Amino acid sequence: MSRSGTCWDNAVIESFQSNIKSEVFQYVKFNSQRYQDVVEWVITYFNYYNEERIQ
Repeated sequence: MSRSGTCWDNAVIESFQSNIKSEVFQYVKFNSQRYQDVVEWVITYFNYYNEERIQ
């Protein structure tokens, strides 16, 4: 960890969160507001992002 206030520390997770917002939550309409539904979608996206997506 570097000094506080350094934006580069969070750059990787910020980029990933931007990807998940633009690729999943923009196009998926959840029929319910259940926590479990969202968790399932996030896990599915993790698998896609790490294993299937062209990198």
